[in-house]
Amino acid sequence: MASLGLAGRSLVRPRRGERAVLRIAASMSGGIPVDLRDALTGLDPVNRGLATTAVAHSAGLPTLEGEST
Repeated sequence: MASLGLAGRSLVRPRRGERAVLRIAASMSGGIPVDLRDALTGLDPVNRGLATTAVAHSAGLPTLEGEST
């Protein structure tokens, strides 16, 4: 951990929703399989919308009107 600049810092375990966002991001960036149904059901509405928009964007789908990117 010291090589990552984390020496002397306490690490907080992420909550279920935060872990789901991390799993989705890891899947999108590194090809790590994730069950989206499982990951998305644990998110609050704001994070669920952000994750859905990110997945759609990575698939090349257009952004819905009124959403900011």
